[in-house]
Amino acid sequence: MTAQGQSGSKRSIIQFATDEFYCVEEDGMVEVTVVRIASGTDLDFVETVDFVTQSGSAVSGTHFQEAKGSVVFGFGEYSQKVRGVINTS
Repeated sequence: MTAQGQSGSKRSIIQFATDEFYCVEEDGMVEVTVVRIASGTDLDFVETVDFVTQSGSAVSGTHFQEAKGSVVFGFGEYSQKVRGVINTS
């Protein structure tokens, strides 16, 4: 599962905490950590990034449920979790 997003600000870099995430199909979900990289007073602002899942090695609708939404980082926040639903056989 991959996701893409765009921050509306130039104050922060928003990215996945790691390049790869692993899950077990039987768990029924995967949790992905999204981080905001900023320094000093840049954490004094609210940042929002939109995301959408896309098919890769896993196929949307077959292996996981498509998802889209927004991740909001509040004042001083630098880490958020996004959950995805995994389809079990």
